[in-house]
Amino acid sequence: MVKRKHLKTIFKTLTENISRFLVMCFIVMLGVSFVSGLGTLASSLTDSINDSYQEKKGLDFIIKSKKEMGFTEKEVEDMKKNPNVQYIKKVTSIDKNDTRVIISDFSEDSFHQMEMIKGRRIENSNEIIVDQISNRKLNETVEILGEKFKVVGMIKNPSYYTMEQEQTIEEEDLNSIYYLDTNYYQNPIRYLTTDLYVKLDNKKLSKNIFSDDYEKKTQNWKKEMEKKHKDIVVLSLEENLSYALIKSYGEKIELVAAIFPLFFILVSALVVYSTMNHLIEEERAIIGCYRSLGISKAAIIMKYTLFTFSMCLFGSILGFSIGIDLLPTVIYPAYDALFYMPKMTDYRIIAPGIMTGVIMLVVLSLITIYSSWKEMKGAPCQLLRPKSPKLGKKILLERITFLWKRLPFKYKSSFRNIFRYKVNLVMTILSVAGSTALTFAGFGLYAIAISPKTTEIPKSMADSFSLISVVIIAFAAILCILVIFNITNMNIGERKREIATLRVLGYQQSEVSLYIYREINITTMLGVLLGIPLGYLLLNFLFEFLEFGNIKNVNWYYY
Repeated sequence: MVKRKHLKTIFKTLTENISRFLVMCFIVMLGVSFVSGLGTLASSLTDSINDSYQEKKGLDFIIKSKKEMGFTEKEVEDMKKNPNVQYIKKVTSIDKNDTRVIISDFSEDSFHQMEMIKGRRIENSNEIIVDQISNRKLNETVEILGEKFKVVGMIKNPSYYTMEQEQTIEEEDLNSIYYLDTNYYQNPIRYLTTDLYVKLDNKKLSKNIFSDDYEKKTQNWKKEMEKKHKDIVVLSLEENLSYALIKSYGEKIELVAAIFPLFFILVSALVVYSTMNHLIEEERAIIGCYRSLGISKAAIIMKYTLFTFSMCLFGSILGFSIGIDLLPTVIYPAYDALFYMPKMTDYRIIAPGIMTGVIMLVVLSLITIYSSWKEMKGAPCQLLRPKSPKLGKKILLERITFLWKRLPFKYKSSFRNIFRYKVNLVMTILSVAGSTALTFAGFGLYAIAISPKTTEIPKSMADSFSLISVVIIAFAAILCILVIFNITNMNIGERKREIATLRVLGYQQSEVSLYIYREINITTMLGVLLGIPLGYLLLNFLFEFLEFGNIKNVNWYYY
């Protein structure tokens, strides 16, 4: 009977503290949502490119001949005999000034398939196709290799998907790429095979071109070929600008996704510790009744742990469900500023979100167990008595006599109340400081992303990073709001008698409000003053590992 009543009190505690439950739930949801979305963002980028590349059967290598006359037929046949090689295509590649001309048999598309995005394929000897990176229009006449051609189509080459300019052999910015079909182009130069497009056997390679396994195996094959053939240069995807930018960008996003969750978990832990401490102290007499009725310590601890566990579980599930699709969907279009992006993949990396949820469940549950166990150290009769208020002691400010004497009574009272409960003060300041540090780091990252002085990474990459920083600012600001709301809520809840006394003594409602909010404002300001230096350090750390940006570029108004 007693146990059944005890179970009912669990639900009663939940309903009576629904605002606390929801605030903590939202804080957990925010952290898990942020990590879930940002954790899969890098893979959404690389997997989308990889899916498209695999669908088009993109090449693995470009082999260039060092000889003026290019590859002989015998050399090509020898290459084909290599057991690792699945396909080889003969190509003539000519770089002149800022232009590249690629001549090959485009009727053969067993691999490295070119996607026609405008117009049609070549049907006559005076026709030419341009790459999507070229600033040319259909039906335009261009002069290439001393001849005039009509642009009849535009294609998407699987190897070129960045808007950043590649370099020609002459080390000039590559502005235009043209394609001529050997089935129609009757010029002797077609017989000079300067390049070989090579596709390795898929069964011996990873299906993810961004994986470590793929990189390791292709690099080994590259070394083997260059050792065997002294008159060739083997270019892997590692030497491809588009590939290198995608990989670098993905790694930078992964770094951001790895650092920020630590702050979210820390702030969440501090808020839950502070909230559960207050809840358990408020129910001190109820705990004393439980103990008097013979209910075990484990059962009482389970009550509060279940409160935290259910809050954390609900928040984690909700946050994961929202974040895993919302953030990639919102941020993915920003990649269009840097790359010619294919359709976003449906594949998601779920590990970061699940791990964050599990860590929060474990950490916050352990915190609750500790808080509950600490409160039950006393005998039941002691728990039934109200906790003696902390003795008032002189605070540091009181020792600064000339300043203390000049303070009005209302400020003296506020400062005494703030510093009386040191644990609450520390928890409040650290919670606000953590969320302030996140907000400041987000603003700093945004300031560098939009700064004209950002030269360490491509401008278009910086532009897309600005959207990620906006998301960080939004999440950090919401976290800050929830933290301060929770602190204010607890402050008012635990001081109802004090507020009632002030009202009886004749204080107006506005005066009572200021009495409460003055303390909140002071502790919040202390948290902000600590949070900005923490954010400064976090931002410096980010700049160092992201390898772009400088704290000097963050304007004063961001502070």
